[in-house]
Amino acid sequence: MINPLDIKWCINKNIRIAMYLNKRHGGTYVYLRSNGELIGTAALQPKKINGEKYVEITSLYVKEPYRNRGIGSIVLKEILQFAKERGFKGILGHIMHADSLENIKRRLNFYLKNNAEIKLKGYKKTFKGEKVPVLQFILT
Repeated sequence: MINPLDIKWCINKNIRIAMYLNKRHGGTYVYLRSNGELIGTAALQPKKINGEKYVEITSLYVKEPYRNRGIGSIVLKEILQFAKERGFKGILGHIMHADSLENIKRRLNFYLKNNAEIKLKGYKKTFKGEKVPVLQFILT
């Protein structure tokens, strides 16, 4: 049963954001709704790096028709605030994609626009055999 106190609700630019903390495994689920429609999701997990506590964004998705409207940036700011309110230093995640370098560039530009620190973590091959970078972003 979900305790209503474990859910943070935000309303920003006509977008309703629900962040639900799953106490069983420590993960958090984020649901984005606009006019009753599910328009995006995110999944978060606690992670330690060099003794510092971070929240890792394991996925962040906004439906195509809602992209390039600032919604992802709003969600990122809400996730960072959510993490800091719970004693985490910041948020982090990885920029990688199995199908194209173009998707990596799109995601890289998104996180740079939101003032993330970017680090190269290595390289992987796409399904098509193209060598692409694996990047880590950190926001504090």
